[in-house]
Amino acid sequence: MIDKKVLIDLIIERNALKSGKTFVLTDGSISNVYFNISELFYDGFGIKIICKNIAFLLYQTKLLKENTVLFAPIYRGALFLPALAQKIFDIFGISFRWFTIRKEIKTYGDKEDKLIIGKLYDNDKIIIIDDVLTNGITKIKYIHKIKALNPNVTINAIVVLLDRSEEKVKEMFLQNYNIKVYSVLTLEDFNIKDKTFKLPNIEEVEKAVQEGEEELEKSKLTWEEENPTYYLYEPSDAIKELEKMKKEENEKIIQKK
Repeated sequence: MIDKKVLIDLIIERNALKSGKTFVLTDGSISNVYFNISELFYDGFGIKIICKNIAFLLYQTKLLKENTVLFAPIYRGALFLPALAQKIFDIFGISFRWFTIRKEIKTYGDKEDKLIIGKLYDNDKIIIIDDVLTNGITKIKYIHKIKALNPNVTINAIVVLLDRSEEKVKEMFLQNYNIKVYSVLTLEDFNIKDKTFKLPNIEEVEKAVQEGEEELEKSKLTWEEENPTYYLYEPSDAIKELEKMKKEENEKIIQKK
């Protein structure tokens, strides 16, 4: 089950949520509130608490479905993504793939994963996992970056540890992208208000869309170049049968829980 109290106590104890000063956020905006998730996952206990809460949130919101793939932006989000996939498997017996997108092309060793760390296939249903949601600009960038990488995937939801936005941001994602936003915590859990919050304007949204697509265009990598051809073949009958058995076993595990 979700244990918000332990998570809140950990955030307060490690001073991961700061307010009262002026902070520059990832998208360049200014705020009086800053959440530094790095203060939480520098040890095993912090990672365990983060992943346990997100795993149960995914379960309670019925997001643990077939062909679900977890995505988190590099670098901080991707640091706890493998641990989250393991926690989901440990609790629910379901093995989900995960992936992230490199900032630069890999130029050494085995270059099959030169842009993606992890695996992404056609028809995958993606859940974007991140530490925080503010005005949604960086998430818009991720959405278009992923879709530019492979247009044959679906982004089902955005899940964050801390939602510091307002309800209008969730409405924006639902109306414009048909994507629901879920969070473990909000600023209300800490009795803090972001006095500088404002919805992004159309120019900011268009810029995020353009940047997400251009970053992949600059890499000059297509979906076929990034993934060996055999990944795009239809699964054999044996693989289909194994996947069917695995799905049935997972459903039994979830029913027992």
